Amino acid sequence: MILEGWLVVLIGRGAVVLNNDGRCGAASSGDYMTYPRKFASYRWFRPVLVGILFLFLYINLQAIVLMGYTFGFGAESFEQVAGGGYYEAMNFFDNPQVAVSLVLIAAMLPCLALASYIVKDRPFSSYSSSRGNGWSWKLFSRCLVVALLVLGLGFLPPLALTFLSDAEVVEFRFNLLGLLLIVGIVPFQCVAEEYVFRGFISQTLASWTRLPIVGVVVPSLMFAALHPYNLVGIVNIFLVGVAFSLLAWRTKGLEASSAFHIVTNVGAFLLTAVHFAGEKTSGISSEVSVVSACFDVAIVLVYVVCIFVIMRKKPDWFECVDGFKTERSVDFSN
Repeated sequence: MILEGWLVVLIGRGAVVLNNDGRCGAASSGDYMTYPRKFASYRWFRPVLVGILFLFLYINLQAIVLMGYTFGFGAESFEQVAGGGYYEAMNFFDNPQVAVSLVLIAAMLPCLALASYIVKDRPFSSYSSSRGNGWSWKLFSRCLVVALLVLGLGFLPPLALTFLSDAEVVEFRFNLLGLLLIVGIVPFQCVAEEYVFRGFISQTLASWTRLPIVGVVVPSLMFAALHPYNLVGIVNIFLVGVAFSLLAWRTKGLEASSAFHIVTNVGAFLLTAVHFAGEKTSGISSEVSVVSACFDVAIVLVYVVCIFVIMRKKPDWFECVDGFKTERSVDFSN
């Protein structure tokens, strides 16, 4: 007997709702911020359970790693790791111990995935996107190219002028270990932050209120508050967080925001290898100037505009997994 209605099928890359003719159905594509409400398993309290379990797992993991690190390398090494929370100390080329700090941030991702699996809230792929295909490597790679082009065109000219000017390079502290740590750890740190703030928290708040804008603004405030910058830097991070949230909302997934986040962070850490005369730090500082903040926000806005233009010109980049566009939506919680 063929059951009427919708058959929820969990496949390797995501959760897709199929109708009786096998085509991609309503819950396979929808508003990213309120996407959790599309699932029959949705209950308002389940994200609370996921959040509590996530914090329990993450805090205990942090404690175990830091105690083990202190026991193995001594209290002085622990202070270097703890100092990694202040950006002046976050230099992989001089202080590779700060890698532990970023590894702990990256550990948020498996902790969140495990918490979601234990609570059985919804498929973890629904944190990745609301297009029905979970995380899209093809879309991510394309956005990564766009991010590299935008950042390259935005930062390389002023950087080249700095090198060509009379600015004296006091130190060039590049080494292979620092490069490997940056390339191997920073992308996971960035993606973990996207899943927690633009994924879990944004979707939870928007689903509770049924207002996607709440999922854009509130997590961005939280994201900014956790960065140890001065006031200008915090405002800068808030605006960047809003831009990332808008990307997740409009592209129905985390690929575009993750791509730009990775390129900017990797680039910032790579620049710590160069120390110019007259600079107190090399590359990263907790003290952000108004000019620097405006430049950062402008670059992010250029990237957002580029992605939105691509959405209009190349809508197939953001389609459902099997190529069927789905504009209808059904709230299975009702």
